[in-house]
Amino acid sequence: MNKWKITKNEAGEIHVRFDPEGGTIGSLEHAITLAKKIAQDEKTLLIVHDDEEATKTDYTNFLTIEEVQGRQENEVKLAKAELTVARALLWKYKNAYKEAKTEEQRELARKAYLEAKERVRKEKINLKNAKKKYASVID
Repeated sequence: MNKWKITKNEAGEIHVRFDPEGGTIGSLEHAITLAKKIAQDEKTLLIVHDDEEATKTDYTNFLTIEEVQGRQENEVKLAKAELTVARALLWKYKNAYKEAKTEEQRELARKAYLEAKERVRKEKINLKNAKKKYASVID
């Protein structure tokens, strides 16, 4: 029966090797499954030494569920803040339009108001999408 061994080197990489004398795991598939869990938890490389060639799998970029949820939550908070800023600018430009005395000032304030109105619309869509994305991560 084949015996496999999971080791970790100085660089932190996880290795799965055939070891007929000191191996404790009976099958290669089981050894790979265990090593994969370890590599994902430690966010490191998994190297499987099988049939004279090594197969490397990189688990350094995988995020945990908590990290993904945290990022999505921050994205929702940021979208809410952006919407608040856009609404404040809309209010500011609306008042500037009302207080404009000359036709030139009115036209400039009107353009700024319309741009702010468009920004509010875009920020509402952005917030809606962020909330959907956050809800899909939680489920």
